[in-house]
Amino acid sequence: MGFLPKNPADLIGRADKALGNVDDVLGRVDGTLDEVAATLAKVQEVLTLLDAKLGALDKVDAIADQVNALHESTLPSR
Repeated sequence: MGFLPKNPADLIGRADKALGNVDDVLGRVDGTLDEVAATLAKVQEVLTLLDAKLGALDKVDAIADQVNALHESTLPSR
């Protein structure tokens, strides 16, 4: 058989090299996943800030109504 080397040590050497390559690729994938996790954490932080700002915007109409009512209460009666 031409696929398998006659010397078992060669087969072990090839398998070891292949496993080393797989290990390198998995290391790069792990590093990339760490970067993705860090980016997602930043995105979550920004979304939390946005949510807080949108919550404040929801109060603008009510505050504007209160300011208008206060202003109208200070006007002289006709």
